[in-house]
Amino acid sequence: MVPNIDLMVLALIHGSFVSCALLVVTLVILISLLLATFFLLLLIVVVDFYETLSFISFYFATAKSSMELVFVVILLSLMALALKLFAAGEGFAVKLKLKLKLKLQQQQLMRGNK
Repeated sequence: MVPNIDLMVLALIHGSFVSCALLVVTLVILISLLLATFFLLLLIVVVDFYETLSFISFYFATAKSSMELVFVVILLSLMALALKLFAAGEGFAVKLKLKLKLKLQQQQLMRGNK
């Protein structure tokens, strides 16, 4: 038999463990570098896209403020229309109230005559 085979097997297992640990560390570093490169390239694309289309964003901001102004004008015109309708309906409600009072008085007079 081979002398000191147990020490050789122990050295082989220890070397395998160390090489496996170094391989895992190397893979983690490689993956982190790849992710960092990907995020950096993505950031560069986003910044270039924003700088390229920044003049269009000015027009979008202008259009947004114009739409807000249109919404406010429509809302104010609807409020004015609602106030006119309410004012017109208030006269109708008063007339209806007077008619109901008159009918009630007439019914009370008719009951009083019986």
